[in-house]
Amino acid sequence: MCPHSTVIAVDPWVESSNSPVRVDWKKQLSLHYSTFCVNVWEERDRITPVRLPALKALLLFQDLNIYADVVYIDGLRDYDNVRTNCNLAIDTFPDSLLCGLSFQDVEVTQAILDVANARGREVRYKDQLWWHVQA
Repeated sequence: MCPHSTVIAVDPWVESSNSPVRVDWKKQLSLHYSTFCVNVWEERDRITPVRLPALKALLLFQDLNIYADVVYIDGLRDYDNVRTNCNLAIDTFPDSLLCGLSFQDVEVTQAILDVANARGREVRYKDQLWWHVQA
């Protein structure tokens, strides 16, 4: 990461309502947000975790006219939600790098590629991580 870049990490840090969760994972899921904050503590002036659903967070960012160099989005992984969130993120942060996880998920991949094609962007990925770049 560039030394002076700012990052907004959007994630509700809860299990998805459309995914079954094993009972033995519930405690681990409740620790995800705290673990993230501990892991990025040294970069706390540049990385802002936002514990909200993606759509709600992106609408808030529009209202507050917030800027970031990198916007990471994690949220619901169905086609319509991913497509909506990606389009809104590009509208809100047109010059920012947009990224997320779950590139191996068929619906996520299709939504990300469709948005990129419609918006004149390229998609790059490594393992599960994907990111949009200006074409």
